[in-house]
Amino acid sequence: PAPASVALPTSTVAVATAGAAPVGAPPAAAATPTPSGRSLTLIYDANTLFVLNNTSGALDLTGLNIGNDVGRSTIDRWLAVASFPTSAFPAGHCLGVTTRSAEPLPPLPCRFMRSLLNATASRAYWTQGEFVVRIGDREIARCSAAAGRCDAPLP
Repeated sequence: PAPASVALPTSTVAVATAGAAPVGAPPAAAATPTPSGRSLTLIYDANTLFVLNNTSGALDLTGLNIGNDVGRSTIDRWLAVASFPTSAFPAGHCLGVTTRSAEPLPPLPCRFMRSLLNATASRAYWTQGEFVVRIGDREIARCSAAAGRCDAPLP
């Protein structure tokens, strides 16, 4: 069987399709670490959301879930596409959700795309109002769809 995830930028990633429609270009914003050094950086546009470990070390993403009433992405859905270490998610690695039918280019800080989910445009929660980032039941960030970027400090 083919590998579940591969190095970027020359290879493809594992993708779960839930009804995708081709739309515009990926985000190109660069992320910067938060002072605590323990946070996820979310970078998103009308088509794609990337979740980036923008720290210098591994992060525990056990229980990660992101979304609102429109839709939700969970660590379990990303794991259903590709196996990766949730309790030690490596620095510079990212996860993604897209409405594009073609593989989007991740933002520059992402050195390795671990898992990519496809969603229909109507389920693109990051484009509609506010969405919440949680670890388990604990809310760690509330993000605005209009912002295009959100830092989620980990507990």
